[in-house]
Amino acid sequence: MINKYKINWFIYFLVIVILVFGITHSIAIFSLSLFGDTTLGILDSYSNRREGDLNGPNQSRTIFKTYHFYVNGNEYNGKAQYTSDELWGDLKDGEIRKELISYISFYPRINKPTSLVELSSLGVVGVSYYSGKILISILLILLVNGSLKKKKSEKVGIPIKYCTSCGAQTENDALYCTSCGQQTRKANTIEQNSFERFSDSGLVGFSDKYNNPEIIEAANKKRKESKGCMGMSVVVPILIFLLFGFFIDEVPMVDAIVIGTLISLAMLVINIVGIARAKKPMWEGVVVNKKNSIKTRTNKRDSTDEKRYQEFEIEIRTDSGKMKRIVERDNVNDMYLYLNIGDRVRYHPQFGTYEKYDKSKDKIIYCNVCSVMNKIKKDRCSNCNNLLFK
Repeated sequence: MINKYKINWFIYFLVIVILVFGITHSIAIFSLSLFGDTTLGILDSYSNRREGDLNGPNQSRTIFKTYHFYVNGNEYNGKAQYTSDELWGDLKDGEIRKELISYISFYPRINKPTSLVELSSLGVVGVSYYSGKILISILLILLVNGSLKKKKSEKVGIPIKYCTSCGAQTENDALYCTSCGQQTRKANTIEQNSFERFSDSGLVGFSDKYNNPEIIEAANKKRKESKGCMGMSVVVPILIFLLFGFFIDEVPMVDAIVIGTLISLAMLVINIVGIARAKKPMWEGVVVNKKNSIKTRTNKRDSTDEKRYQEFEIEIRTDSGKMKRIVERDNVNDMYLYLNIGDRVRYHPQFGTYEKYDKSKDKIIYCNVCSVMNKIKKDRCSNCNNLLFK
């Protein structure tokens, strides 16, 4: 799931772009070491700066150099910055100084001085550094996206009881039986206040409020906001990599543009899929099954680090015969409590929300625009002031 923890979108994309850059840079170094071709290049500039006596061996100076070389008659440029004990003099006017350059044959814009990418010069420390950077960057991307932890069903040590209606086993904390859908325990105070029933025969049937001009305007507003987010997610990666190209010597401007463009295209595709999903037609169906289970998330790096959570699942068979699922977790189980087996529902893709056909016995109703719970007797949402689908 993208941006699972609701991080600020700018910060989120900035972090992702930086991590992707770290991965691509390390992969480029290994590619040049293992598969790169070598040619003779010419230095265009060379300078060094003393860094003091506290640095480790071979790190007393920071070297800056730019160069150019030719492949198949085409000229390519590059630059490098690294630490070393080199003590060459600055390049003088008219002086020609040559150096071996490694490059990728099918894309020579990825290049480095050969002395910086040879496995013998990288050594164990260098190989470990770049390998670790790839691994850590991937782990951080998975962490930011909420994918670092895996799920597994908890089968041992969970209290089990039997449904008094059908005799099936069910978890101790389950409010409804996973087999027959009957209530298996007394609802707590919050559940009683929210889902207490009362009679109102005038609330049977799907609402036509989705055609109301106010609701259409709200849907258009949400669509514009989605397009705004899409625009930001497409523009930000390119801008960030342009900054990399301007301020980081090891990132050629052309490479920065290529990488930023690829990331932007990927984000564009993801957002287009989301917008296209919101334009799909409404569908109706019947709740055919409800179940909940206790599961655990296990940290891949520490198998003893487990966190238990409860997963609530609702299965809906649409009129066309397809199966749809609503999955909620822990305390976010509104639809699981609101919908019962046998309820007929309508899905509104422009908002990603569900409407119940028979609301006549409900004490609450969810706003189909912002998903906030309201008292059934209200006509407008207490949060967004949009019309409730009644």
